[in-house]
Formats: sequence, structure tokens, C-alpha cells
Amino acid sequence: MDLDDLELLLRVVDLGSFAAAARATGVDPSLVSRRVSALEAAVGARLLHRTTRALSLTEAGRAWVDRVGPAVRAIRDAHDELLSSEAAVRGTVRVAAPGALGRRRVAPALCALLHAHPELDVDLRLSDLRLDLAEGGVDLAVRVGEPRDPGVVVRRLGLSPQVFVAAPGLPLPDPLTLEGLPVVLRIEGGARLDALPSGQRPGWRVRLAADDVEAAADAIERGLGVGMLPAWLAEEALAAGRLRRVPAPFAVPPAPIVALLPAGRQAPRRVRVVLEALAAEFAGRG
Repeated sequence: MDLDDLELLLRVVDLGSFAAAARATGVDPSLVSRRVSALEAAVGARLLHRTTRALSLTEAGRAWVDRVGPAVRAIRDAHDELLSSEAAVRGTVRVAAPGALGRRRVAPALCALLHAHPELDVDLRLSDLRLDLAEGGVDLAVRVGEPRDPGVVVRRLGLSPQVFVAAPGLPLPDPLTLEGLPVVLRIEGGARLDALPSGQRPGWRVRLAADDVEAAADAIERGLGVGMLPAWLAEEALAAGRLRRVPAPFAVPPAPIVALLPAGRQAPRRVRVVLEALAAEFAGRG
């Protein structure tokens, strides 16, 4: 079996089609199909279900990829590491990050990094869903909040201060109490009102609950209620007068920003370069 053919099969599985794998590797789709067929012949089992609309792994294919895939990637990573110790940083790094943080902080940092390393590529996946690193083929995930993922290496990147805010026109009692007040809740992220201990939760009225922090920020600006936002997200609206700080009736700790990497093997050089760029971006400010 040829290592390139093994990698090609993994690329087909990751991208979902021969055509996508062909575009990614710069070869003809028919050649991709022939090489995968030759690999199946060498293995002695059918690895892919082929239809006119989609490809999927057979049961044998799934078991084989689960066993062989990590070894193939480890061999290629070791080879790349050896060749690149004195050479340019090259290859693709798959990065996952929350939507708002990814758009406003992660993506700009990665763009600057890509300008500095022309042979480096990034596959950036922005979602507030917590992707499984192994199942999603993710090399590095940025998360806000204490990590709950098993079997990962955690690198702390920084802290994200949180601010308690409301629209200028929203009437608030003095002194501030949340009892009976309209509230906008974030149901994802590292510092959330609904994460307070049960003894500290007042009888507020939840007008909107959202798993997207930008949607929550927009609702607060529109006067639907008070809420807690990351300082980096609220700063522009605060400066423009669209939001105002309000005194929090409880302590608001900063949320940790962390990077997660798959455990069990050393991260390739290209992943470490991306990690250090993100660490520099979040160092000293959230």
C-alpha cells in the first residue's frame, strides 16, 4: 500500500467526494477513483459505498479508517516535521472556533499569519457547537469557558472579561436588582447568567435566550433586557452609546479562553505555529 493512496482515501472521506478530493490534491477525479479502487483491492475489502449522489464508508471502511487514519497522519506529520525544521511552514491546519470570537479575533489573527507564511493554509470552521476534535478532524479548537472535552491537551490563551450592560433607554431600578427584570441570556460561552449558582438566581424574566453571543448582544441593544457580554464584543457599542454599563449585582469573573489539541501525539510544526499566533493575539487582553 502506498502512503499517498492512504492519504488520498482519508482526503476523500474528509471532503465527501472524489471531485472535492481531486480539487484539493490537484489530480483528475478519475485517477482518485482508480487509486481508491486499487487500495481496496490491496486491502481485500470494499471501503466506500458509492452512489451517484454521495460517498460513505462501509462498516469495514469505518473500522479500517479509525485504525489506520491516525497512523497515516502521524507518519506524514513526522515526515513534514523532519523536512520543515529549516524550511517554510507548510500544510493545512484545521481550526474550530466560536462564531463571534472566530470572526472578530481568530480570523484576523490567522489572516496575518497566512500572509507571513505563504505555504500555510487554514481550514477555519466557525460554530458555537462544540465539535469533537477527533470526529471533526480538527487540529486545534478555540473555546471560551472551562473545557469539558475528554482526552485533549489544553493550552490557556487568555481571559475574556465580561461586562453587565443594558440599552440606554431601558429603565432600571436603583439600586439595581434583577428581581422581575427582563433579561437576555446566553446559553453558551464561559460566563453566563444562567450559570450562576441556584441560590444567586433571582426571579428574572427571560425575554430571549440565545446560543449565539452576537444575537444576545443585538437583543440587549434593542432594549429587550439586561445581559452579560464579553468586553471585546461590547466595547464598540459602549463607545457609540448604544449600550451602557450597569452595576452587576454579583461578581462577574472573566471567562478563560483556551485552545484544545488532540492528545496522544505531538502537534505538527504548522499547528504549533498557529497556536502561538493565537496565544499572542489573546495575551494580555480578552
